[in-house]
Amino acid sequence: MNWKRPWSRRPAHSDAQRPERPTSTSRSDHPALFPAGYGPMPAEHMTIQRSQPLFGPDIPGAAIRSFLQLTILPPSQRWMFFSAGKAASSSTLNLLFEMEFGRPLSVHFDAPHDINPSAVVHQLANHGVFSRALKLGLGMPDLLALPAERLLVVRNPYARAVSAFRYLCRSDELRAS
Repeated sequence: MNWKRPWSRRPAHSDAQRPERPTSTSRSDHPALFPAGYGPMPAEHMTIQRSQPLFGPDIPGAAIRSFLQLTILPPSQRWMFFSAGKAASSSTLNLLFEMEFGRPLSVHFDAPHDINPSAVVHQLANHGVFSRALKLGLGMPDLLALPAERLLVVRNPYARAVSAFRYLCRSDELRAS
């Protein structure tokens, strides 16, 4: 198999083999955002397109994709949580796990690449315990239609920036040792 780039998992296409991209005025179809042959999976692309009208024409598809990727739902879909980094997401996900399953999270997880002592709770959505809206194919219209409690933790931007800076400094210290 001929690879266009050594780091890409998609095979190279000649111009004759490259699939046609649909023409659209939607920002989510912008070639810089979703280049032909290297964009999101078709189901994700459709989910993002269905969500675009509710976000407005000036919001790029990458921002919509990020929002849907960070929106976490349990199997019951009784609640949804938008996980914003360095804003009590570990504590909130631990609480939501206990509310959903009736017992505290007791799994231990060794993640040498992650300095967060609560790394396991952030892996729940990646391993099917919780789900991400984008992976479920839920766009913004679907999320608004769900009869679910919506949760978002907001933090003082200055305190959040200082916390993120300290987190990165600690990460560099651990990497150096």
